[in-house]
Amino acid sequence: MISQASNFHKQLLDHLNVAVILVNSQCYVEYLNPAAEMLLGLAMSKAKGHDVRTLVSTHDSFSEHVEDSRRSLRVISQRAAEWSILSSSENLVVDYSITPISGGQSTELLIEVERVDRWLKITKEEAMQAAHSTSRSITRGIAHEIKNPLGGIIGAAQLLERESGAESLREFTEIIISEAHRLRRLVDRMLGPRKPPTLRRCNIHEVLEHVKALINTQYDQTLEVRRDYDPSIPEVNIDREQIIQAVLNLCANAAEAISENRIENGVITLRTRVVKRHRIEQQNAQQMISIEVIDNGPGVPKKLAETLFYPMVSGSASGSGLGLSITQSIVHQHLGTLEYRSVEGNTTFAIYLPLEDNHDNT
Repeated sequence: MISQASNFHKQLLDHLNVAVILVNSQCYVEYLNPAAEMLLGLAMSKAKGHDVRTLVSTHDSFSEHVEDSRRSLRVISQRAAEWSILSSSENLVVDYSITPISGGQSTELLIEVERVDRWLKITKEEAMQAAHSTSRSITRGIAHEIKNPLGGIIGAAQLLERESGAESLREFTEIIISEAHRLRRLVDRMLGPRKPPTLRRCNIHEVLEHVKALINTQYDQTLEVRRDYDPSIPEVNIDREQIIQAVLNLCANAAEAISENRIENGVITLRTRVVKRHRIEQQNAQQMISIEVIDNGPGVPKKLAETLFYPMVSGSASGSGLGLSITQSIVHQHLGTLEYRSVEGNTTFAIYLPLEDNHDNT
């Protein structure tokens, strides 16, 4: 069929962003357009003559759908199917449709595949950013409402302590003042960084080495911290102290998870890479660096998956639930993004920061 098509029609197929696969009545590949070659990681000359069902591993009923469409001559569509490309072991999320094309005694199938995982990821990032912004606004409003009367409580307790002069009351006024100060410190932590980042050119690996030394000091006997650095990464424009705090929060969470679950041979890996991404904070970023904190702990509980970055949400019995929220605020102030993926025995929190100078360095 394709061989009989005009050059114009072939050019149309070649310029489509949607992957187009044509298979014969035995489900053998007859044609791939360039988008399909890119999706499958195979040139048409390599894929031609192979059963299309052997080129991908799926978690849905793709093979059954192919056979059903061929036999019943009906169009079958599937959304958000999980595919693993066998030539590259890459995992994708795709929408596909299978359309039977009858021609005489044989039936060919036209399979259209559109990769949607990038769009799903962008949508998830934007939803997370919106939820974070809303959460931060609510938290800041509550925090300010708490801080206002705290000053009055502390002042009144100090005045009572001076005016009464009674030694019997000193213990109680000291408790009031001490607890009020503790609550004020907690509120300050809820508010996150008080000022915009002061940006300077820094070696990101020097920052990570500082974090590594701090973690080793606290968990020297029970935890191994490994390095996996990309030495080609140039200096980046960051607030050194804030990024130290952000990475330290991630490492401390990982260390606590390993310690509380008594994981033997606990390991945290600090990994850096230069990566290419299309969007960040609703802007285009050609090159970014990733700072990954990887641990072999129990993983993030599923019940916390959607609320993990909210203030006061913690998977640790001893955690305050503020570390990830503060880290996310710091990363957002650097025009970056914070992501995670987690299964038991392998949890990765990744900070992505743009390599370009997207800030006014004042």
